[in-house]
Amino acid sequence: MCDSFLARELALRHGFVFLPEVLGVWHVNPVSVSRSAAADPAATLAMVARARARMEAARGAPYPDWYPDLFERRMRFAAARVMVTEPLGGRPDPHALAAVTGAGPLGRAALAGAALLPGRLGQLALLGWLTVRHRPMSLLDLVAAQRDRRRRPRALPA
Repeated sequence: MCDSFLARELALRHGFVFLPEVLGVWHVNPVSVSRSAAADPAATLAMVARARARMEAARGAPYPDWYPDLFERRMRFAAARVMVTEPLGGRPDPHALAAVTGAGPLGRAALAGAALLPGRLGQLALLGWLTVRHRPMSLLDLVAAQRDRRRRPRALPA
């Protein structure tokens, strides 16, 4: 989670810019330390708590008052997404998902039910529930981004 935390801190302190070209590549290794930590609810919650404490200690410089809540919601969602899309043991563990997301009784029931669905259907149901529950991104922003992608002229193949 360090790279994600540092990227946010740099952007908040110094600003950021979007360049429509590839300047670097991020390789996700399914057996990396970060993936292993994301699959462990206790490790994920400890990392989120440390990051949140750091943000709250520095509140206002550079973190706005609302940012720790957004960061925590997004990090819990990100860990849960990894648990769904790259589950250890072949199937998502609804108990681990409930732990990392802080699910209440309704959430635990929804996660357990969705985890029983076969294959891709189960993944989609879990991801749908997690997205609705945790709102990692604004739905309006996601719709606007999709609209803008469709309007953007496509590059012709070389």
